[in-house]
Amino acid sequence: MRSSESGFTLDDIMKSSNKLSYYLEELSATTDQASYHGLPASHKALRLAYAAQGIVGNGGFRYFYELRDDPSDVAWAFRHIGLPEAAAVEESMRPFPAGMLEGRPRMLDAHWTERITWMDTHRKELEISWDKTERVIMDLSNKSTQDPGDILETCTRKFILQHLDEFVFKE
Repeated sequence: MRSSESGFTLDDIMKSSNKLSYYLEELSATTDQASYHGLPASHKALRLAYAAQGIVGNGGFRYFYELRDDPSDVAWAFRHIGLPEAAAVEESMRPFPAGMLEGRPRMLDAHWTERITWMDTHRKELEISWDKTERVIMDLSNKSTQDPGDILETCTRKFILQHLDEFVFKE
């Protein structure tokens, strides 16, 4: 393995939830939005999965769909790192009309405004539809029986071990 400025060893992040969180924060902070597209798929997948879990956990799918990440990309990220919860993201997309979720709208542009207006108009229907699927994503923060961390952390550790050549740790 190559050296890293992160200061964490592979052993550190395999044993400590806090150190894994700090490592992932550093991984995200090292790349601005413009260079995001040049990241390895493994890094993109972890960034998208953790961001989505946090967003849904804090505000549900309503909040998730108010933001810019493409839901299809998030479903891909969950699937890529080995989480079957990708199906919950895909299920949350079903109520939307064709084309409404394509692309990455910027806040207050016409596409974003159309999405928000549609969600406001269909609020009750969406709340019913999203009730179970939100819980699936939120449950990723439940403790794992196999690992010191939660379900997402357990999956992340396995994923990192399977893709060691794409991650950098202190020796």
